[in-house]
Amino acid sequence: MAVLTTALLVGLPSPVAGDDEPLGIPVHDLRPERLERGPDRTDAHVELRRFTMGRTILHFEGRARVLVGAAPLDHSEVAVVAVRSHGVWDKYRINPNGGFARLPLVGSPWRFRLSDDGSTLWRVVHRDRWRDRHLVEVFSTAGGRRVASRFFPESSWVLAGDGSRYLISTPEGTRIWNIERDTVRAHVPVPGQPTWVRWSADRVLTREDTGTFPGCFVLRPLTDPEVELWRECERGIYDVSPDGALVLTKNFDVDGEPRELRLHDDHGTPLADFDLGYGWIHSVWWESDDTFVLDVSGIEARSAVRCTVDGCERADRLMLSHAW
Repeated sequence: MAVLTTALLVGLPSPVAGDDEPLGIPVHDLRPERLERGPDRTDAHVELRRFTMGRTILHFEGRARVLVGAAPLDHSEVAVVAVRSHGVWDKYRINPNGGFARLPLVGSPWRFRLSDDGSTLWRVVHRDRWRDRHLVEVFSTAGGRRVASRFFPESSWVLAGDGSRYLISTPEGTRIWNIERDTVRAHVPVPGQPTWVRWSADRVLTREDTGTFPGCFVLRPLTDPEVELWRECERGIYDVSPDGALVLTKNFDVDGEPRELRLHDDHGTPLADFDLGYGWIHSVWWESDDTFVLDVSGIEARSAVRCTVDGCERADRLMLSHAW
């Protein structure tokens, strides 16, 4: 068995970090065992029974624990965690001082999303199918009370929520729902299919069908979506920085989680590559507008890796890898 494993690994391509740089940009190694240890990660995250957010550390019992969300995006001032016990998912709001309170919300944690400012949670409920409508419900994170609900046409979904504003993509176009006034108005027409929005950055990402999969991704100002900041037809968009100035992309042909990412400015100029070689990049979280943390599993170890355009460092201890 050991001989077979060795043979398979020899046949794999070697990591690109440290090799030639065809675009003339730096290539940074993401393998955690090769990186120097930096400060601990500050983002909200769950590992086994432990929840960590900055200096706050809490331990939750139960059979499973899921981070529903954390906000604001660059400070993690509030987080919502779901804990499964006796077949029921309990939700908790966690404050930066370590205080937490149970929210009386029923249902799977994967149905809920946290607004950009952390003040509300929303979910889309598939109801009233006879009339081809979906119900969008909004709940306060202060106590879990439902503060708004409204039916939208079938195939509608929430793109983003921030305070009293919710941006809804509907078959008839993009709509802004003011949950305090319960009014809906048409937004400036957004060409293509919106896939990501960040209110604070005034950015919207759309996907346009070109006849070939997966089409093109276009980054636009949310307030003026007729303007194209960047059109990307060769790589997929992985994530965008909180201020919208930096964009991470991945290869289109990746089936599932990527093993390499490329950093661009918001007009598409490549700035740096980040390569794990073997394994997967599971998630990304932005510590600031120019610093991001990746959860990675390489061939030897898994950990959190903090990166900027200039390089990377390890932001957590080394753990047993899930890659092999």
